[in-house]
Amino acid sequence: MNDIIRITQFMYDNAHELEIKSAESWDRDLFLSKNYTNENRPNEFGLFWILSDFDQDNFNYEEIHHRTRKNPDFESLIAENKRIFGEELINHADGLRVVFVGQADNVMNRLRCHFFTNNNTTFSLYITRYRLAQCHWKIKYFSFKDLGKIQDERLRDIANNLFRNTRGRFFIENTWRSIYGWPILNKV
Repeated sequence: MNDIIRITQFMYDNAHELEIKSAESWDRDLFLSKNYTNENRPNEFGLFWILSDFDQDNFNYEEIHHRTRKNPDFESLIAENKRIFGEELINHADGLRVVFVGQADNVMNRLRCHFFTNNNTTFSLYITRYRLAQCHWKIKYFSFKDLGKIQDERLRDIANNLFRNTRGRFFIENTWRSIYGWPILNKV
């Protein structure tokens, strides 16, 4: 178990970071690999973390678009997470804190979904639906191509095996939650 903890911490500490700030600087192509930074963003599988400074204690952000049954209800989700996990288990940090952690077969495509689309079945956050899009946002991601950064060959082999399938990436994702706490907007 110590190996998976070390791998998870390494991935989080060595993840790429995209400062995406607030919605004034966004467009629908924000997460396409050719846009926003000179860094080539992956269209491959990996883990990602969404960080924000929105007020999770007094969530009071006006909806821009009307909620449908396809959209998650943030207020209910936050209340349910606080009831289930208690304040001490919710991920807290000064300034920007992780509000969602996930894994995907295509990291950038999944991030685009969380910011711009509404689908409660796959649980896309649809952040632009709320005025909370005006808050500060940052993305961290660690993709398959980043596994080469792991110096210890044995740990790199373990990470490589885990990363190659969804269940393995879920294991890393849930290990992160056990170390750092449950992000306030995570459903499962």
